Amino acid sequence: MNQGTLALVSIAAATLVAGGILSFLATRTAQAADEEPPLNLARDGFFSVGGKTTTVNGKSYVVGQMYVEMRIPQKQTHPYPIVMVHGGTRSGTTFTGTPDGRESWAQYFARRGYAVYVVDQPGRGRSGYVAEVYGPPRLADAGSAQTRYLQQVKHKLWPQAHLHTQWPGSGEPDDPVTLQMVGLNSSTEKPAMVRAIGTLSLYRFESEKSPVPQNDNRPIDYNICKKKSSKIFANS
Repeated sequence: MNQGTLALVSIAAATLVAGGILSFLATRTAQAADEEPPLNLARDGFFSVGGKTTTVNGKSYVVGQMYVEMRIPQKQTHPYPIVMVHGGTRSGTTFTGTPDGRESWAQYFARRGYAVYVVDQPGRGRSGYVAEVYGPPRLADAGSAQTRYLQQVKHKLWPQAHLHTQWPGSGEPDDPVTLQMVGLNSSTEKPAMVRAIGTLSLYRFESEKSPVPQNDNRPIDYNICKKKSSKIFANS
């Protein structure tokens, strides 16, 4: 295959991929528009909390910092903000959308008058990762995700698995919905996590108290509530 033919094949492949992505995004946008009216927000943005500077091989890096995304509704009807903390191999996107394009818990609570804060744990997602500080990455196992989350009915790892029927796709590795799942590094610095959440609840919310829903971080959440008990309203 000469260079000209190879270039044409590459362009054609790129066009097909781009077309598939645009088609998928169009479908997702249409689905979302059909389900809910526009989300009316007073503020929509992000900030970071925590963090410190460390030196590795003569270079300075910021570690222990946590990315926080906020959605403040135009009509805030509840006094308590909600902080959403993702699980082990995920990021805050767990709470900002579903793999098939629907809204998730962040929008759900914002629509109901809650101020919502969604975090990426230190060392994960948009919070940055320094291997020399956090250790070598441990990537999520796609097979484990299939048996534990995507195809629970099929694999029956626990007695109630047959009740978990809400995954929108087939759960197969090549399913379009499965391919929207992003496997992330599962390493993080748990003490940094506790400090960052504490900083968020202590300084960002001032006198407010914060419910903290969580995914699979019960030990982390317990430590957060223990250290900042005067600032935490509930932990589920």
